Amino acid sequence: MRREKYAAHDSSGNLPRGHGEGKKCVGSTGREMTRLAPLRAFGGGFVPRRIVRVTASLTVAGMIALGGCATPPVGDPDAMAEYEAANDPLEPLNRGIFEFNLFLDRLILRPLSEVYVWLFPVEFRDSLHNMLSNADEPVNFANALLQGEGRRAGTALTRLVINTTLGVGGMINVASDLGFEPIEEDFGQTLAVWGISDGAYVMLPILGPATVRDGVGRGVDIFLDPMTYIINDIDNDYVGPGILAATAIDLRSRNLTTLDEIERTSVDFYAAIRSLYRQRREDLINNGQQYEDSDPFISDVFDN
Repeated sequence: MRREKYAAHDSSGNLPRGHGEGKKCVGSTGREMTRLAPLRAFGGGFVPRRIVRVTASLTVAGMIALGGCATPPVGDPDAMAEYEAANDPLEPLNRGIFEFNLFLDRLILRPLSEVYVWLFPVEFRDSLHNMLSNADEPVNFANALLQGEGRRAGTALTRLVINTTLGVGGMINVASDLGFEPIEEDFGQTLAVWGISDGAYVMLPILGPATVRDGVGRGVDIFLDPMTYIINDIDNDYVGPGILAATAIDLRSRNLTTLDEIERTSVDFYAAIRSLYRQRREDLINNGQQYEDSDPFISDVFDN
């Protein structure tokens, strides 16, 4: 199935190639962001699935109802064009939530991730990461089928079988060694392939960046994920939260240096994160294909 081409958002805080610097957003009433967002979830828009699926759909609707809209710059054609490209009508509210997420990251997630890296050797951390990634393969498989991508669906299914068996429950990424490279699909991408527009940009409390389309997609993915039903059948209240915590710490620990670099080189960190999120989603929707108006820097930043 042919995928729709989505233009990069160069006018909404885009990062120049090789740098991490975003332009200040039009219509912003808050101060420039100089602190990094939390894990991939809070910062670059690369949210751990099991965290975002649980509450994203409800949170998107609630944020839209709260208001806090940015005022369109009527009378300035250039500023209006940039405002429309940003597609961030809740920017004042979003920036406040962004600051809240940064506070939680500095207080909880980053310190825990640093201790995790200090305590456990890389072999253990890689094994945990592989297991968590392997558990996502059923969702990759289902969404690839819904998008009409038979070859990618086959790759996801093959990876699940190989890594679950030969890889000892997913701890060893045998499939990649055999030439079956990982794919990443979700229902937000499926909606994009079906021609649904992304909608407004929103910053979710704790969960990080999203769009209306991605928020709906994450909610649907709850029902596509077998882990939802497996965890519900386990008579232990700590299993679900434990998996959530492990996923968050794993992803945050794998991006400590990368996110610090983006923070250091960003003029307006909120706008930079917004641009990173959109470009990363564009990259995923297009299955990693590069277009002449896209920024290859995005493909290299968060591919862990």
